[in-house]
Amino acid sequence: MRPRKLKAFTIVELLIVSAVLLIIAGVAVPFSVKVKNQFKLKDTKALLTVLADAVERYQNARGDVPFTTLDDSGNIRLPQPDELKEIIEAEISGSPEADGGAVTLLPEPSVHNSFAGSEALYFILSRCPDSAKFLEEISSDMITAKYDGQTLKAAYAGKEYILPRITDSWGNAIRYYYKAEWTFPRIVSAGPDCEFDTEDDISNF
Repeated sequence: MRPRKLKAFTIVELLIVSAVLLIIAGVAVPFSVKVKNQFKLKDTKALLTVLADAVERYQNARGDVPFTTLDDSGNIRLPQPDELKEIIEAEISGSPEADGGAVTLLPEPSVHNSFAGSEALYFILSRCPDSAKFLEEISSDMITAKYDGQTLKAAYAGKEYILPRITDSWGNAIRYYYKAEWTFPRIVSAGPDCEFDTEDDISNF
């Protein structure tokens, strides 16, 4: 008996198969992205809860919130590098390593540092035992001191302090806001669109 020849696919059949695969891919890819974003949303909300707990413990222990975020007119603004230096100096001033010197942010020029508020929050919370233990619950993927291939630091009295910032699941530094009439600070993630002050922002409120 002669061996049976395998039937080859026709061009039409190949086109149909390709179309089906494209349809499946068109459905699967957006679904996969949606699922990933749902996990990222969940992780980011958990992060903000941990940070809010840490700030509350700090407030109970020190009698005040970590710092305010107001300009001279009382409007909310993000801390700048010079304010970060002042915050670090004020935090260190009551400790044994204080020498009355000035803080230098590294690497220079520090004006490129756009993470001052997040760095200040981590630095202050990490130096209070009651709040520092909550930082241990944060995934290492959400804490970084790297920027443009370099490690951000503060130099003071011959010592260097690494300045980690806290990021959300999309890799963006979280923001911390506080003004006197509020009962508690607001801790905010830019959310999936990675832009602050939009509808998908996530906060502890």
